[in-house]
Amino acid sequence: MLSAQEVRASLFRADAPAPLDDAIYDALGAEGVDGRHGRIVDTWELALQIAATSAWAVCRHLGLRSADLDEILPKLRRASIGQWLEVLRVTRGLLARRQEAAAIHLAPLLEGLDRPFDDDARLTALAQRIRELPVGSSS
Repeated sequence: MLSAQEVRASLFRADAPAPLDDAIYDALGAEGVDGRHGRIVDTWELALQIAATSAWAVCRHLGLRSADLDEILPKLRRASIGQWLEVLRVTRGLLARRQEAAAIHLAPLLEGLDRPFDDDARLTALAQRIRELPVGSSS
């Protein structure tokens, strides 16, 4: 099992946004299997929200709109994971092949969505750390 310091050092190397870094750290250190699972799901949703709102902010900055985006945005006050995924899907389409500086900065994120999970060493390392968590009762 990884120590707290090893987990924190590994997350630092992953260069995740600060709120996501903290959420991952908390999830991996949560009590019990159920506690870790719940926090990992919450962390996944936070990562999705960060990605989707970043892409939406760039679309807004560039004046990019679509009927699909206009339909989903009012639902975000109490959004589900599926709705955040939809925002990311729609904004990804709007930003594809854009050459403005703001869009270019998101290119690694958008291109990363097209790559298989196993192609990203950082995601593979995080998945391995999650697999190393003890399996057993939720206590």
